[in-house]
Amino acid sequence: CEITRIVELNWMSLTRGPMGIPNIPSFILFGKKFSEPIHKYYICLTLVIITVYIISSIMNSRTGRAISAIRDDELAANVNGIKSSYYKLIVFIISSALAGLAGAFYAHHMSFIDPKSFTFDQSILILSMCILGGMGSIYGSIVGAVILSAVPELLRGLVEYRQIIYGGIIILMAIFRPNGLLGATNLKHIRQRVEFSNKGKEKHIDV
Repeated sequence: CEITRIVELNWMSLTRGPMGIPNIPSFILFGKKFSEPIHKYYICLTLVIITVYIISSIMNSRTGRAISAIRDDELAANVNGIKSSYYKLIVFIISSALAGLAGAFYAHHMSFIDPKSFTFDQSILILSMCILGGMGSIYGSIVGAVILSAVPELLRGLVEYRQIIYGGIIILMAIFRPNGLLGATNLKHIRQRVEFSNKGKEKHIDV
């Protein structure tokens, strides 16, 4: 990430370096301009819904199960005939496409973009969102993003301590809740408890 930022900072012919790319127009769809905040909100919401649907579909498919197997135990997955390099490439392509989509939305939203828009601090923030919400959980990542997007607004007077706060969150989550707020393991336990409770009720009714 940092190497890419440095390349962008020095590639004057493409990115204009530190000067960035100004005067990026607002969203134009079907000949209509969407420049109002409410318009951008609905566009963002639509993109989130589409992204969640695509990722959910992938994770519930054969490809998703292979990716989960590699995540849990790559050696065991390879022994069972899953080509980890192939699926890692798929994950890289999908994540790069989604990152590009988010970057395009950001550029049109801000009307200006430069290499400083995506720094190492931004990468730490995104990582913190995933860890807080729960690694391996789509909805957990959304919850983490909402929480850590609201925190800077609530703590505007503590800007210089922001990285310390994010670091503290990561450490506390690693100690007390390693799977995050809505981690895949946590959701699995919740489903099992609900199913067990429902079975108990059904047996009680039969008696």
